Amino acid sequence: MENKLYTFILLLFFSCFGAARAQDTTLCNPNFGVFVNGSQVSFQAVDVHSAVMHQWRFGDSTQTGLNSNLAATSHTYSHSGSFVVIHVIRDSLSGTCLDSTSHTVYVNATPGCAITFQVMRDTVNHRLYNFSSSYTSAGAYDSISWFINDTLAGTGPTLTNNFPSDGNYTICVKLASSNGCQAGQCQQIAVRGTDSVVNTDSCGIVASFSTRVDSANSRHIFFIPSPDSSSYSYVWDFGDGVSTTLAHPDHTYVYGGNYSISLTVTKHNGADSCQAHTSGIIVVAGAPRDTCSISFTYVRNPSNPNWITFTARDTIPTDSLIWVVFRISDTLHPVFLFGRTPTYLLADSGCYVVLLSAITSSGCQSSSQQTICTDTVPGAARNFISSYPNPAVSQANLNLELAAGSTIRISIFNSMGNQVLSTVVAGNKGSNHISLPISNLPKGVYYVQIQYGNETRRSKIQKL
Repeated sequence: MENKLYTFILLLFFSCFGAARAQDTTLCNPNFGVFVNGSQVSFQAVDVHSAVMHQWRFGDSTQTGLNSNLAATSHTYSHSGSFVVIHVIRDSLSGTCLDSTSHTVYVNATPGCAITFQVMRDTVNHRLYNFSSSYTSAGAYDSISWFINDTLAGTGPTLTNNFPSDGNYTICVKLASSNGCQAGQCQQIAVRGTDSVVNTDSCGIVASFSTRVDSANSRHIFFIPSPDSSSYSYVWDFGDGVSTTLAHPDHTYVYGGNYSISLTVTKHNGADSCQAHTSGIIVVAGAPRDTCSISFTYVRNPSNPNWITFTARDTIPTDSLIWVVFRISDTLHPVFLFGRTPTYLLADSGCYVVLLSAITSSGCQSSSQQTICTDTVPGAARNFISSYPNPAVSQANLNLELAAGSTIRISIFNSMGNQVLSTVVAGNKGSNHISLPISNLPKGVYYVQIQYGNETRRSKIQKL
């Protein structure tokens, strides 16, 4: 139950963190505007006060330092993709205001290109094939190359090839444009000297397809069939368990990776309706399933055990690391930390949950959590109440002085941060004696939280 609660809290915190957390339109409003021009993106902070310092994390492992002159800045991305940009803002005068927000920026650094090809078999020589390409490119093409079973067979927009023997062959065409864009398509043909089949049937259908990638989302793919006519019907299989009968579908993949696409084209000709089939592999950009993970370690300062230094451990480089620390007994007041090795002071005894969320440049997200408990209460001794006897076997006792009568709520947590006992007692003005039955608890160390009015006190019990 606790893991589900923390997962919910993590989702809640980071869904809120993605939007502006400060609504103040004066100081420390972290909102910002974005203007995308190809690979160059400009950022404009809403808060332009001279007393405010800005820091930008551009989502591709680069960032700026805190500087009051960075209310407006720009950044050039080296590759296309989606990037989570974080804007951190701080009041440089009082230092009491610190806030941040994030936006996802979609960059198309390289203009797109695409290439497809058609196949025609010679009507006399069934081992002779003509291949012709159709392509689009924002820049002039530098080369079009043809491959048969991964062996270079020719260059240029067309190819004629005589296959010496029957068999199954994989034909690929690849385009390289002057602006660095690359594209390709592959088809399989079955060569038979007497009755060749090129993804076709007795109706003469030659099935193929091409794809186009959404410039704003690399996992959003548009599919175009060939032949393309209202007199045909289509069945697509996108290779991830999703299929459709739309003629011109588009599909958004949850994960990046290689997917086997299947297309069946049906030609409707009364009782003589017939089909052709084709398949091919497409490469979808983005993080594959379960390929990024995050974890962290921590160490205590030998001279002050409440000073904790965290260190993130990731499987692939991350662009965004956000930490949340909150006391188990107070989930409504989290503390946000940033960076790979942040340091945090546990201000009081008790157990804390530490949540780490990471986002990679390809959009893969991962999270990790740990519970940390502390016995010491530096600077907060007045909030600590000694229990007796300690260690205890069956009962622990507390003495509590109240300035006025109040309901006292007591919660006991084990060393893993799980609540094991709670009780509510009526508190009177003056001295109050409270007995805690612990005979049914396993041996170990327990942390006690005592709440009354607006006050919170702590205690610790060792059960024998």
